[in-house]
Amino acid sequence: MRLEAKGLVYTRRGGGTYVMDVTAKSVIDPLSELVRSHPETIMDILELRYSLEEMAAFHAARRATDQDIELIKQRYASWVATINGSDLHTQATLDLDFHMSIADASHNVALILVMRSLFKLLQDSIHRNLEKISQTPDSNDLLVDQHRQILDAISARDPETARQAASRHLSFVSDSMRALDLDVIRTAR
Repeated sequence: MRLEAKGLVYTRRGGGTYVMDVTAKSVIDPLSELVRSHPETIMDILELRYSLEEMAAFHAARRATDQDIELIKQRYASWVATINGSDLHTQATLDLDFHMSIADASHNVALILVMRSLFKLLQDSIHRNLEKISQTPDSNDLLVDQHRQILDAISARDPETARQAASRHLSFVSDSMRALDLDVIRTAR
C-alpha cells in the first residue's frame, strides 16, 4: 500500500487501516492565536468547515466501507446520547468525532490529515457554536435531525445528498450564529 509506505497510514491486524496522527503546528498555532485574539474570526473557521465537511460527506458517500458506516452510526448515537444534559465540551467532542468519522470514511488522506491537524481548532469552534445555538429553542432537535440526514445520505451512498445535508447543517449553524450575534447587538443598544 503506497500510503503505508509513505508513513501516512498504518494497519492494525483485525482492526483496519488508520491515518497517522500528523499535526501541522505551523498552520494550527497561528489559526488558534487568531481565534483567541479575534473571536469574530470564528465565522471564518465555520466557512472553512463548509469546504472540508461538504467534501468529506460527498466522498464518504462514495467510498465508505460497511465498517466506516457502522462507525459513523456509532459516533452519531454517542453524540445523540449526550445532546441533552451533558456539558458542552463533551457534546462538542462527540459532535466532532462524528464529523471526523465521516472524514475518515472519505478515504482522502489529504482531507483526513487537514481535519486531524485542525481537530482542536474545530473542537473549540463547535464548542463556541453550541454555547450560542443552545440558547435557541428546539436547536438540539434540529441539530440531531441535520446530523441524521448526513448519516442517512452517506449510508444510502448518495454523494450529492450527503454534500447538501452537510451544507444545510453548516448553514443552520452559520445562520444561527449570525442571528444570535445580531440579537446581542440589538440588546446592547
